[in-house]
Amino acid sequence: MDVDGLKAIASAVCVLAGTAIGYYAGYMTRDSMEVIEDVSPAPEKRLPGGGLKLERALQSAPEAQELPAAPVQPGTVVERRARVVAAPRANKSAGGDGEPTGPAGGVEDCPPVTVDLALIREGEGRRVLAWSPDGRILGGLDVPIIEGIVPASQPWAAGVSYDPFDGTPGAWVERDYGRIRVGVDVYQERNALASGLAVRVRAGWRW
Repeated sequence: MDVDGLKAIASAVCVLAGTAIGYYAGYMTRDSMEVIEDVSPAPEKRLPGGGLKLERALQSAPEAQELPAAPVQPGTVVERRARVVAAPRANKSAGGDGEPTGPAGGVEDCPPVTVDLALIREGEGRRVLAWSPDGRILGGLDVPIIEGIVPASQPWAAGVSYDPFDGTPGAWVERDYGRIRVGVDVYQERNALASGLAVRVRAGWRW
């Protein structure tokens, strides 16, 4: 086997070994740093004081499909949706006891009110969005208690390369478009057929 053949085999071995080591290291690091949130279905639970721990359903569940889409702007990520149905209480000052008395637990002539909620991600922060099919939202308050970790958007990458067999340098730049990654390599080519700068365009799938 000639020298060029040995170089090709050595290059392929280095690429395969580097890919395997990088994949294994990334997989082990990911498992040690990330904990997957439990989003399995769970029943509702009435709490002392009148609060209700909402039922949790999978996104594919029929009751989840009935929820309306959140009215968000393009580029906004919807992380969670919720719906609350509340029955107004009777006014104590008007002679009532403060307990729901009408249909479905509401005040007479005042039907239950539905409020839809969504946890959305905009830029580097999360916000709570509220709207109602039964009227206009007059106000609300969102109070972050624990700062969450929001994945940073870093679509660009660049670096240098080096061919240890020919001793030639190069440079590359990449950009992600969703799960599609495109890039350009500029490197010095030095072999029996050609010598000078060469350009290679590449595209791939990110996961």
